[in-house]
Amino acid sequence: MKRHKKRIDQGFTLIELLVVITIIAILASAAVPTFSIVQDKANQAASVGNARQIIAADIRTGTRRMNHRTPTMPSEFSSRKAF
Repeated sequence: MKRHKKRIDQGFTLIELLVVITIIAILASAAVPTFSIVQDKANQAASVGNARQIIAADIRTGTRRMNHRTPTMPSEFSSRKAF
């Protein structure tokens, strides 16, 4: 009985390569919309975190209690004339 050995250095056929490329393309087309949704959620979470930090800084500096006005100089300094 003769044994038929497949040559190792023969490589892949064109059909096999096309099938693999098609499968990769299908997986990539399914992953792109999912990636954009995840990226939008990450941007939204970052925006919420930034807003919280701005509010915390606003509370720490006390500008909320002053109706968002910046502190001004006391009246004794504002009455002086400039040179």
